[in-house]
Amino acid sequence: MGRHGDEALASLLPVLRAALERQRDFRREQLALFNANGETQESAQGDPTDGPDVEAAQARREVDALVAAGARRALADIELALARMRTGRYGLCRSCASPIPVVVLEAIPKTTRCLACQQWGTRRDRVYSPQPAQPIRPSRIEEVNGGREPSPTVRSERRGLVS
Repeated sequence: MGRHGDEALASLLPVLRAALERQRDFRREQLALFNANGETQESAQGDPTDGPDVEAAQARREVDALVAAGARRALADIELALARMRTGRYGLCRSCASPIPVVVLEAIPKTTRCLACQQWGTRRDRVYSPQPAQPIRPSRIEEVNGGREPSPTVRSERRGLVS
């Protein structure tokens, strides 16, 4: 990180630790509310069997599950960053051990990867994670690239080469 970067990070550690602790407390409260609300809603709603109420309840449960999963991931990231602070490894990429720029840590205190490793991990996850097959719709072109010429992926999907 260089001498200046080490000093800058050392002076910011108390501020970053406090920010991470506030984020951790928020995520814990958020998850506790999801757990309490989920139990309350299930007991209050009983078992609806037909009509729009069933669809609305299902949609609400799906959204709540996605938000709760995101909160759990964020909490895990925050806990990992705090653990790295305790062990003196905060500010070093957990993948390649390169220094993470202080400006990145200030913007995203929970980060534990440098930008290069984060981008590589995101690309790797996108390539290797199983994707459900999606039918191609005319609006898919706009979703992929703002309405310009279809990307190679969209062209491949049209030809049935990519699922």
